[in-house]
Amino acid sequence: MAAVINIGDNDYIGTLKAVASIANGVFVKADYAAGTAAATASTAEGDAAGLLFVNNVNINIDQQTVGDDTFAVANGEYLRLKALETGDIFTTDQFVPAIGSINVNDVLAAAAAGKLDAIGARTPKLSVKVIEKTTLFGNNAIKCVVLSV
Repeated sequence: MAAVINIGDNDYIGTLKAVASIANGVFVKADYAAGTAAATASTAEGDAAGLLFVNNVNINIDQQTVGDDTFAVANGEYLRLKALETGDIFTTDQFVPAIGSINVNDVLAAAAAGKLDAIGARTPKLSVKVIEKTTLFGNNAIKCVVLSV
């Protein structure tokens, strides 16, 4: 459960709390009135505007044995969120299809659990293109560029 943002500004939204345990590298929808954010629950939510990317930093000490590959933000903890822009590049290990089913140049969008999935006939506001298959902390990962927001 890892993520890296490779290109973009360093403006993060850090005022919203997780409503459940949320993995790094997923997309969430914000509820500014409640001060919370939750992972997109469906492709319909993944098609909406205003999605934010979770990119928290693992602040656990070594003795807690919480690795970067399994780190998640606990319920009620603040999220480090990024509003991605067209052209931003990021890497995530949070996607639905098996890595063997993903190809460079595939176009994906947020779906259930905030994970990236194939668009199919959908018309999402935020879409990304796979530019590289890689790894993050030993997990299969994909590097993407944001096509639309």
